[in-house]
Amino acid sequence: MQQNRRDLIEKIRAVSPDTAAQLIVPLLSSRETAELLEVEEARLRQWRRRGTGPHLPPIRLGRTIRYRVADVVAALKPAA
Repeated sequence: MQQNRRDLIEKIRAVSPDTAAQLIVPLLSSRETAELLEVEEARLRQWRRRGTGPHLPPIRLGRTIRYRVADVVAALKPAA
């Protein structure tokens, strides 16, 4: 695990800031997330406020809401 972390740090240092941001944690906007889940953004907001719907912990960056790609992909997988 530590080696992976060191490799990631070296990659980040070697690339531009824009590329580095993509290496760290890919995030999706509410619009992108709603599009992938095939729901309206309003539905996504309702799920977030009510604590219902798929498990999508929001990441708050000031007033902006983002979602981790891995969480959205997990929500797309059918329940086993």
